[in-house]
Amino acid sequence: MKIDLVNKSWIKFETSEFSIFFIGYIEFRSTLFLKASELAVLFAQIKEKEVELVSFILDTFLPNGNGNFALILKNKSQYLIACDYTRNYPLYIINDASNLIVTDHIGQLIFKKEHDKLAQEEFLLAGLVTGNRTVYKNVKGIQAGEMAIVLDGNIIFKRYFVLKSDPLRKKSALHFEHVYDQIDNLLIKTFKRMLKSCPNVKNWIVPLSGGLDSRLIISYLYRLGCKNVICFTYGIRSSQEVAYSKQAAEAFSFKWYFVEYSEKEWEVLHRNGLFDKYVRYAFNGCCLPHSQDFLALKKLIDEGVICKNDVVVPGHTAFTEAANINIKNISTQAEALKFVFNKYYTLFPSIKSYPKFVSTLAGLFDEGEQSNKSFPEFFNWQERQSKFIINSVRAYEFFGLNWRIPFWEKEVIDFWHELDFDDRIEREIMYHVANKRLFHNNIQELPVINKYKKVVPPKSKMADMVPQLLKSYIVSVLKRKVVIGEGTNSIFALKANSVGAILYPMKLYPLHIKRYLSPVLIRKPYQMNVNALMAIYTLKEEVFIEEVPQING
Repeated sequence: MKIDLVNKSWIKFETSEFSIFFIGYIEFRSTLFLKASELAVLFAQIKEKEVELVSFILDTFLPNGNGNFALILKNKSQYLIACDYTRNYPLYIINDASNLIVTDHIGQLIFKKEHDKLAQEEFLLAGLVTGNRTVYKNVKGIQAGEMAIVLDGNIIFKRYFVLKSDPLRKKSALHFEHVYDQIDNLLIKTFKRMLKSCPNVKNWIVPLSGGLDSRLIISYLYRLGCKNVICFTYGIRSSQEVAYSKQAAEAFSFKWYFVEYSEKEWEVLHRNGLFDKYVRYAFNGCCLPHSQDFLALKKLIDEGVICKNDVVVPGHTAFTEAANINIKNISTQAEALKFVFNKYYTLFPSIKSYPKFVSTLAGLFDEGEQSNKSFPEFFNWQERQSKFIINSVRAYEFFGLNWRIPFWEKEVIDFWHELDFDDRIEREIMYHVANKRLFHNNIQELPVINKYKKVVPPKSKMADMVPQLLKSYIVSVLKRKVVIGEGTNSIFALKANSVGAILYPMKLYPLHIKRYLSPVLIRKPYQMNVNALMAIYTLKEEVFIEEVPQING
């Protein structure tokens, strides 16, 4: 077994009995562990008590820990490899010619790749590859809430946590005011733990939108006495997000920076190769590279606003909107699988694709021991959040920055899913409690963007009847640019004159991929869903073109 890690935040400690690699932080039994040496003391104490170490870690330590972390432990000839509840620091095991390699970034390594066609297609549709799979058959990832045990070349995957929600939970007898107090106390405790985990931070960096989650972050930082907070917002200057985020930051006298996104600045990042280096860093064979923050981070670092000792705190949250009212109507496994496919496999819609993934989804259903109604939220947690949403933190790591995600700690996950299902639909209870209790007085009167309250024009049924190729031709001729507040449609705008030119040459792609691309090749890059374009661009650069390892920017 070889251990090859890229992230410079990994800490290694060796004793005569074992070697430990640790990243992040974990609180266990009221003790906060920040270093591998501290874990070594704990594990040595456990062995002295003649407690079996693997059982202790799997059954006691990991299930009762809070934090963002990953752990590799070599105990004699045995290896334990664990990720936290949302695999915030992902780890992978490569089987290369009977040699096993553990790594946090597979793009740095040259190895013989065994391509998985179905995984490639899944990545194209969903922006992720489910389970422990990647686009390479000989590369497996540690899943959220999972530990791998490797002994004599054999790998056994063990789950220490699996999300199980109950959409039929009866109405709680608790008064809302009591629930408000519980949420507030929980977040105070969570943020205190986060602050303690970064004793040498220079500034807390908050990507601030006009929405709920990032505003909660700056509110709790302020309530806990943090003055060293820098907020930034990016995109189109006329966006409502910009105005609201600026008001929120100024209410606390926090520094606030706006980075306007332009097609020319994105084109520079493509031309100098930095964008492609990031794609390689963030992909890992199963996760969509997120580029929304990328340009803003680059500019703010170049200008000296953000530096190496800063810690970024994005608003990724366990208070998700996955509790859809339609889940309560699911009565069969087939309906649960179809619901998940229709909701999450949408980057390149195709009715004919669903039968290919029934077996894959059913395998996830059985592995997670889910009920028909709980499977959609399980999928959101294990797949969408851990591999799609949270993968955006790779941008911070790429630029050498540390980060924290306090809203995805174990206690927060447990609390949210113990609430009544109806209160979690469209996050209704969070919007109520934020204005009444969680927001500091300074910002309680400021408007918050709630996507569920926006007026969405009804979708034309006639539009669904128009073939994709004809749609693409019409929008291409019109050259219409949709204004997106975050400015993401400018990312590929000047890289080429059409999507086809970006993806050229088409002989690169196998037929099972090419059939999805044909209808969109004539579109302008700014007319494509940026995640869909990023998915196929990533496959092109990292799978269908021979790789040359390059990592740090």
